[in-house]
Amino acid sequence: MTTDIQKLIEALDRHRGAILVTPTSKEDRKVIQEIASVYNLETIFDPSHGSNGEIRIIVNDFGA
Repeated sequence: MTTDIQKLIEALDRHRGAILVTPTSKEDRKVIQEIASVYNLETIFDPSHGSNGEIRIIVNDFGA
């Protein structure tokens, strides 16, 4: 697990709103989307940012 993914998990535990994530590899992108699905969170993938795209994770209701 990369440091970026560890930071994402920590952010999900304390954050409200949206988290913007730029994966460093296709494998990281898949793991990030899987983590969001485990937390039952909406993700918006934008392939136009960088070689691996950008993912916005919506966490407005997380932990409510």
